[in-house]
Amino acid sequence: MLAEGLHLRPLDNIAASVAKLHFNCVRLTYSIHMFTRHANLTVQQSFENFDFKEAMAGIARNNPSILNLTLVEAYEAVVDSLGVHGIMVVSDNHISQPRWCCSVDDGNGFFGDRYFDPQEWLQGIRLAAQTLKSKSQYQTTVALNTDPNSNMTTSFTIYHPSSGECVRMNKKHQLTIGSCKTSNRWNHEEDDAPIRLAGSILCLKAVGDGLYPILSRDCSSRQSAWKYASSTKLQLATIDEQGQALCLQTPSRSRLIVTNKCTCLSDSQCQGDP
Repeated sequence: MLAEGLHLRPLDNIAASVAKLHFNCVRLTYSIHMFTRHANLTVQQSFENFDFKEAMAGIARNNPSILNLTLVEAYEAVVDSLGVHGIMVVSDNHISQPRWCCSVDDGNGFFGDRYFDPQEWLQGIRLAAQTLKSKSQYQTTVALNTDPNSNMTTSFTIYHPSSGECVRMNKKHQLTIGSCKTSNRWNHEEDDAPIRLAGSILCLKAVGDGLYPILSRDCSSRQSAWKYASSTKLQLATIDEQGQALCLQTPSRSRLIVTNKCTCLSDSQCQGDP
C-alpha cells in the first residue's frame, strides 16, 4: 500500500528524477481497502504486520518521516512531492485488496467477483477523491477496473472526481451530480457506441452546445454515439449536427450536467487550464 522505491531513494529525489525525464503526469495506484479498512494504519505498522524488516530499514534510512505517517498520509506525501516538481497525478484504483495487481482470476475485477464489494468500492473512490481534491496537481480518479473474467455484464458508474459524487438521473430525466449510493449504472461497449442506461432501452443523446443531454430511444444517431475524446481518455464526447465535439460538463454552481464544446483534449491545450 506504499509507493514502490521509497526504501531505496528519498521521495523528493524520485520525484525530481521523474521531472528530469520530462514526464508531466504520474498514474499513482491505490487499493480500495487502503482507504476503507487501513486508513489509520501507519506505514511502520503495516510493514511490521508482514515482517518486512529489510524494506522498513530502507525507509528509515531514505524516508524516515514516512514511517509514522498513516498509509493514506504517505500516499498524500507522494502526491505532494510530485506536485512540488510540477507533475500532475492521476489517482488510479486497480484493485480492492492491498496486493500486487492484476490477474484475470484474482477476484478483484468487477461486479460479481469474490473480493469486489460495490458499496465499498464507491466508498473507497469517494474517500480517495475527497482526500486529494484540494491539491492542484490532482487531475482525476480512475475508478473503473474492468476484468474480462468478471461474473457480471459490464456496466459502470459515471464518476465526477472533483466533487467525489456520481451521475444520476433525476425525476425530470435530467442528468445531475449526486450521491454514488443512488447513482444510475450505464453500459458503453466501445468507442462510437451509445451510452445506455442499464436495464432500459434509453441512450444518452446530446442536444447541442450548452444544453442538457437527454435520454432517448434514438440510439443510432451521431448524437448518441460516444467515444473517448482526450489523449488521457478521461473525457467522453459525442458529435453535434455541425460536427463539433461535445463533452459532458457541470457548469459552475450547478449540479445539472450539460454538453459543452470539449476543451483540454491534448496537453498543449491544457497548459494554462488543467
